[in-house]
Amino acid sequence: MTLQVNVLFFASMADRTGTSRWASTLPSSATIEDVKQMVIETFPHSAELLSICHVAVNQEYVKGNPVLQPLDEIAFFPPVSGG
Repeated sequence: MTLQVNVLFFASMADRTGTSRWASTLPSSATIEDVKQMVIETFPHSAELLSICHVAVNQEYVKGNPVLQPLDEIAFFPPVSGG
């Protein structure tokens, strides 16, 4: 069984991937780490930045490695600096 996830990339992550939206199909027991691995496989230039991104699932920041549900929306936000 599989699940479909929708991934949003913001700021420099969108620059690195060349897109702000991406969808993928993963095993039904997929976690955030599984999504990160798929992103790295698809967009190798994003690996270093992805490792420091904040992650949100369905518009709520998450920590750890939660198991995803069908049609979850995952967003990757790189850290920002400046004033």
